[in-house]
Formats: sequence, structure tokens, C-alpha cells
Amino acid sequence: MLVKNMEQYTHLTRELFFEGNNVNRFKTLVSMSTVKSGLFVPTISRD
Repeated sequence: MLVKNMEQYTHLTRELFFEGNNVNRFKTLVSMSTVKSGLFVPTISRD
């Protein structure tokens, strides 16, 4: 998932993982350096 900032990340994770009670645990990996530059985000088409 892509988020703009930590505030948006916190809101998203609370909504998806804590409100439903159907996720036992999750792991977060954060990159603090530039791994990819550009605006293209690869996605999988479900056609």
C-alpha cells in the first residue's frame, strides 16, 4: 500500500487491521531511502 505520510498510514492500518478483529498480526516494512523514483506504480489487472 502507498500512503503519503505516517498520519495516513496510522489511519489506514487502524481502519483495516484493528477495527475488524479478523487480522491476528501484520508486519510493516518502511524504507527511509529512495528505492524507486518516479510516479508509476505497477498493478495487476484483474480482467
